[in-house]
Amino acid sequence: MKTFITPKATKTIKVTHKGHEGTMTIGPIDTYLRAYIDDTFETEKDGSFKRKHARLVEIFRFGVRGWDIKDFDGSAIEYKTEEADVEYIGKRNKVSDEAMVNVDFYTVIEVAIKVINENYLGAEEKKA
Repeated sequence: MKTFITPKATKTIKVTHKGHEGTMTIGPIDTYLRAYIDDTFETEKDGSFKRKHARLVEIFRFGVRGWDIKDFDGSAIEYKTEEADVEYIGKRNKVSDEAMVNVDFYTVIEVAIKVINENYLGAEEKKA
């Protein structure tokens, strides 16, 4: 069983984006924001999400804190954020629409899963 946490720490991970090595800084999503994102996407009777990829895009947008990635031509993709007014929660920063159009879909999904995993303690951390 995993233990859910909401730490403030971020970490830098390596990514391959459009054929180039790069890095992204990720951090966990707090409990209230995660509940809002999950509740925004309806679930099937079996508990799975109908729009699972859209949900992962939102997790990516709120969980990525910075990046050093390149486009196909090797030019840097600028990291930009925008303020989102999240219902019942208030204002939060997320990756901007302008920046998102330059990020590869498969990178988004891979990194979103890593953001989700940042909210859980591993076996070694539980022992500490």
